[in-house]
Amino acid sequence: MRALLQSHKRRTGIGEVALLRGAADKPDGLTSDTIAKWMRGDSATGRKDHVEYVLRRWDESDCRFPLTHEIIESLRGHKERTGVGPALLLRGRKFLPLRLKPATIESWLSGAAESARASHLKTVLELWAALPDNPYVELTGEMAGELAAVIEATGVTPTRLLRMAEDPPADLKASDVSRWKTRRVATVRQGHFCFVMNSYRALLARQKRPL
Repeated sequence: MRALLQSHKRRTGIGEVALLRGAADKPDGLTSDTIAKWMRGDSATGRKDHVEYVLRRWDESDCRFPLTHEIIESLRGHKERTGVGPALLLRGRKFLPLRLKPATIESWLSGAAESARASHLKTVLELWAALPDNPYVELTGEMAGELAAVIEATGVTPTRLLRMAEDPPADLKASDVSRWKTRRVATVRQGHFCFVMNSYRALLARQKRPL
């Protein structure tokens, strides 16, 4: 709790006294000294209604940031690069800013929202930036055609190829390769596709057959 409170204070620049200034609706017994004790670590726990109120108050003190074309394109780029949408991005996350929901991010991506809470935007950009690139790529007609060509040229079925191959990926199945050939799937793991194509090309070289 202490770390979360300190992060809110740093982010907003609002201290304990200023946070409660004019707060007529604050719960009984909640004072700036109460919050200061939490911040110093003098008190490891607090009343539930006190903690929830302080967190909400700090969150509502958050400034709003205009969603420029550059920011929206950056958000869309992260989504495309990672293959992770708003719902999956936030799923299971702890200590998210209050009221940050997948629908919030969707409104940014669609251009429906003109501004965003600074803490919301900062959190989302940091979460997306920390994710690795999507291992899947679009299976194009050209890729499927190249695969079909090497299968025909070698005369080796995907099942036989994987039996012959050295150290194939454990989760790569011959049925996957067959689906790639006929484009029954829209995407493919890039590493898997490269492994299969390289294996077929190496086989062609050993057979000394032109493609």
